[in-house]
Amino acid sequence: MNYEEELIEIFMKTLRRYLEKHGEKIASMTKATGQKRIKIALRGLFWFYEADIPEYPKLTMLIEEILREPKLLKMLEQKGFKIITYENEYYIEASVEKVLGLMSKEKE
Repeated sequence: MNYEEELIEIFMKTLRRYLEKHGEKIASMTKATGQKRIKIALRGLFWFYEADIPEYPKLTMLIEEILREPKLLKMLEQKGFKIITYENEYYIEASVEKVLGLMSKEKE
């Protein structure tokens, strides 16, 4: 695994940890509303972040690096996830299918 892949994997691992705790609630809400896409505020992931790389002691630093590097953004988007900003806050946006798929991978 190269450095870029490692950065994306750390981000995805953080998202999976978040979904371990909140995924069932998200799945229930999206089913009830019929949503096709979902946005998750990244501030909700802060508690689940483990600084596996010393250069990124905070999740915001990792997010900013991903946003700065087009290659990293593309790698994340190839997994079906996109970081967006709205009113000065970061969100991860994805299809409900991708989010639920990430939850099922965690259970395996």
